[in-house]
Amino acid sequence: MTVHRTPLNKKSQPKKTDIIDNAARELSHNIQIDQKMALAAYISAASTALQGVIDVKWPDGRISPTSLNTLTLASSGERKTTAFSIAHKVVFEKNSILSDYNDITVQAYERENCLWTRKYKSIENKIGRDVLKGKDTRKFEDMLNELLREKPEKPLVIDFIYKDATSEALMNGISERSKFVSLISSEGAGILNGGAFRNFSAINDLWSGDAIKVDRKSSASSYVKGARLTVGIMVQPGVMDAFNKKGNNEHRNSGLWARFLAFVPESRIGQRTTGTWKSLSNSSLFDKKSEFFLNKQIEILKGESERYVMSLSNEAKPVFERICVYIESNSVLGMRYSSFADLASKMPENIIRLAAIMSAFDEGIKQPISVNSINRAIQIVMNCADDFIRVFYVPTKEEIDDNTLTNWLNSKKKLGYRYFKKNYIRRHVNPSLRSNERLEPSIQRLESKGVLCTILLGNVQCVDTEPLYAYDPIAANREIFGTKSIFNKKY
Repeated sequence: MTVHRTPLNKKSQPKKTDIIDNAARELSHNIQIDQKMALAAYISAASTALQGVIDVKWPDGRISPTSLNTLTLASSGERKTTAFSIAHKVVFEKNSILSDYNDITVQAYERENCLWTRKYKSIENKIGRDVLKGKDTRKFEDMLNELLREKPEKPLVIDFIYKDATSEALMNGISERSKFVSLISSEGAGILNGGAFRNFSAINDLWSGDAIKVDRKSSASSYVKGARLTVGIMVQPGVMDAFNKKGNNEHRNSGLWARFLAFVPESRIGQRTTGTWKSLSNSSLFDKKSEFFLNKQIEILKGESERYVMSLSNEAKPVFERICVYIESNSVLGMRYSSFADLASKMPENIIRLAAIMSAFDEGIKQPISVNSINRAIQIVMNCADDFIRVFYVPTKEEIDDNTLTNWLNSKKKLGYRYFKKNYIRRHVNPSLRSNERLEPSIQRLESKGVLCTILLGNVQCVDTEPLYAYDPIAANREIFGTKSIFNKKY
């Protein structure tokens, strides 16, 4: 299948304000990896930093999360871990600091709560004894009420990074810790083969911004609203193939993978040199922005601030509306995304989400989404769609038939033949095509594509495999009916 590459739009060339693009190019140069891999890593880090801070408003008024899922396929030795670590530097450092702080606050809470519990039980026991003796318990009841007002408050535990987790651990973490979380790893086999991906319906719900139900064994179930999840996976192609085969493509069929931005970077192995490092100014600027948004995210988790909603600028709206129409028109039979309706249905959503994230990094969250950001988002998502097709393309029965017939005809053309009786093709082609119900539609499809054309010699139906050349009736009769005809040869 031919993959259409999206042409570069000169108007959407990265500018100095394109922080994510510039940081990705800088990382690509410095550690000598394909820019796709660097861009995937930075998009994952940006989504982690921003998903709890902003939502995005569509032109029709609906509100969507800005969480993005990324899938990067790269072989061993492509420096996935290095790229991932650099792009997520601030994210990992912030989570580590929070983890240390969590340990301190939780230990302090447990000590205070243990002491408080002893006091509570002591007073409770005294009330119980005095009640049995018929004594007045109002004094102890007042003490108990006062103690209840002094009950230690359970601290907010923020832990927003998961590298491998069961579905239960992930859902409980969202419910009891931070409801803005990321499931990310440069060694994605742990995520794919872990428990979280078995509950792919919950991952789909989180991507959509739906309330999720958290089931517990020891207490009643509860619903969490406003949760956000970023999934960032870098994995080897072989691991991905094995995962899809094991699951019989149920994750694709559920629409899970259609929600991902797929990146298939080119290998740089064998082409890398010592090189020279560029300035880290763009990476440093990205890190500063990430830290600012992560701090804002923590404020929102603590209830000290509220999530902001970004909207498209007046210049960006018609650009976005046009690409939505283009994607929809290319989803019908025979068009670019006809076999990928799941992908096409999620592309506009990924475009507007990515545009919001890029604009937030460049212009801030209180500015409307710029036309430059929407153009860059369109370009990236369209290229990711091409890579998605490369990864998940499964040929239809019709495409298999057409390829089988084309290959068979090409093998005969190499022997110097151009014209064939249809009956001869039916008798000698691959057995799967020998029924008229399969062969005739395949011939018609190839004729519509200009691969061949049908002709009538007398009352014999034939095929011309060189439709772009002038028809030669003398040569056709000689090949079909002459003494040196292909039909007089045994193959």
